[in-house]
Amino acid sequence: MAEERAQRHLAAILAADVVGYARLMEQDEADTFGRLRAHRKELIEPEIAKHQGRVFKLMGDGLFAEFGSVVDAVECAVALQRGMAECNRGVPEDRRIDMRIGVNLGDVIVEGEDCHGEGVNIAARLQELAEPGGICISQQAFDQVETKLDLAYEDLGEHLVKNIVKAIHVYRVAGEGGRAARRLPKMRRPKPAVIAGGLIALIAIGGATGWYWTRDVSPPLPPGARIAVLPFTSLSGSPDEPLSDGLTEDISSALSRFTDVFVVSGDATGQFRGANADPREVGRILGVNYVLAGSVRRSEGRLRVTARLLRAEDAEVLSSENYDGDLSAAQVLDVQAGIAGLVAGRIASPTAPLWKSEAQRTSDQLRKERTDDLVAYECVLLSYAIYDSFSKDAHRQARDCLKRAVQIVPDYAYAWSRLGQMYLEEYKYKWVSDPDPLGRARAAAQNSIELDQRHQDGYVVLALVHYMSETDFGSFYETAEKAIALNPNDAWANADLGAWTSYSGDFERGKALIEKAKILNPDYPRWLDFAFVLDHYGKQEYLEAKAVALKMDLPKNHMVQAGLAAAYGQLGELDKARAVIAQILDVQPAFADNPRAAFVARRMPDELIESLMDGLRKAGVDVAVADQ
Repeated sequence: MAEERAQRHLAAILAADVVGYARLMEQDEADTFGRLRAHRKELIEPEIAKHQGRVFKLMGDGLFAEFGSVVDAVECAVALQRGMAECNRGVPEDRRIDMRIGVNLGDVIVEGEDCHGEGVNIAARLQELAEPGGICISQQAFDQVETKLDLAYEDLGEHLVKNIVKAIHVYRVAGEGGRAARRLPKMRRPKPAVIAGGLIALIAIGGATGWYWTRDVSPPLPPGARIAVLPFTSLSGSPDEPLSDGLTEDISSALSRFTDVFVVSGDATGQFRGANADPREVGRILGVNYVLAGSVRRSEGRLRVTARLLRAEDAEVLSSENYDGDLSAAQVLDVQAGIAGLVAGRIASPTAPLWKSEAQRTSDQLRKERTDDLVAYECVLLSYAIYDSFSKDAHRQARDCLKRAVQIVPDYAYAWSRLGQMYLEEYKYKWVSDPDPLGRARAAAQNSIELDQRHQDGYVVLALVHYMSETDFGSFYETAEKAIALNPNDAWANADLGAWTSYSGDFERGKALIEKAKILNPDYPRWLDFAFVLDHYGKQEYLEAKAVALKMDLPKNHMVQAGLAAAYGQLGELDKARAVIAQILDVQPAFADNPRAAFVARRMPDELIESLMDGLRKAGVDVAVADQ
């Protein structure tokens, strides 16, 4: 069934964040958490409700709320800051909980209870520009409230901010009691060369005078991949702009679910409509790394979409594929949404071309520079690259890089989730350098989720922690479902969770997730098919199990080879079984000491494990009979 199509509407977005939250938590975690929770229950949530708003995203130290009226949103912001000032009365300065607030009026994408898109992103950037205890609003918000609220405003001019192509015009809410607000001269947007020169000069003289660089702003998160989705061209007999525009919008929305991929807004890419745009020129104008261009053709009940992913730097085509949908069997919007999900998944999943291109860049950089020089985003890329060699040294390099990353950028959710995954690998493969790897994995995953409840990878890691540490699989299934729901188009998440779901014994659900992963990523990793080997074997379909294992062609994967040897044993093909066992012992000499170990560690059903051991026993492996 196709996903429900995302809706857009105009909304006032309030973004609030606690100043110095990490420092406060380090001083006294229990006290800080308790006071912040009390402020939320007694002040923040009641004020938002009183002003007809709703919280749609709650993080450890911040929140986003949606309002139908900018007046309500700004009045709420003022009430919140007034209330926080009252709460801080008499509290020592180093223990005060201060907030920054940003308010924007803009277009948002609504999916279920969540909102995202540029309207939300701008509110977040306005919040970052605000002073402790302060409020910053956009030009669009200011135009709505200037004559309606008894407040004074200070014009801070235009600011270039992270992940927003155009400069945003910012106003500070300066205080109450003055519609005759003090207005500063409007600042012109500086050209990039002027910014760079100004920054160098400010560094030289201490940075005390430049308007753009004087604010003490925390280091921004690593940018991730930046992609422009150009308006898709209609190749139908007549201009079919509603269809091509809708598909372009749906692809942008699906890509935005990959939280480390920044998608340039449609307003910025519209200038390239109908033009055979040079990706290098698009990259130069919009500041993106990648360009997605394509065409739509509707004919005789069929919809064909062609999508090409190009690297902006050199216009190299990284991916070019056709996607087809049958319009006779479904509504246009359903087919359109389905194709959009496939396009997004095939280019942006961690095993797909966009990510691989970024990872290759990081690998090239690693060959030239020390790991210490990598930014946090590149450490995330490094954590996926370990699966190419899957060596202990590659794992250690990625883990140590991520440990530094979360110290430098403590609010980067993706770095926390990948660090949690590295701790899981330590547990699974006994690459343990510190005690309690599962506990460290759980803490890292929870940090990731607390920082960004829309970030899928934190839930994937937490699901696996539940799998490995709890007596039943209830919490694993529940958390895995949450992870998939956050981004159904992520091939990596579908694959990983599908494999573990299969290992738990729920082969039907697990195989369904794996099949979807294979559709999203035709160049899928071959280890995925091990779930099918196990399923056939458990059903005593030994010929089928053997055929899948041979097709996988993974001679160094001792678990796959053990499944193949067991199938040979059950089929009486003992010479072939012995040859495979010799190969296993060459790769994994410790296998003979306890052939059950790897299967038990993955908590596979006892009946399946003992059936595998029976096959290995018939193949000539000395396997002790399980205790009854």
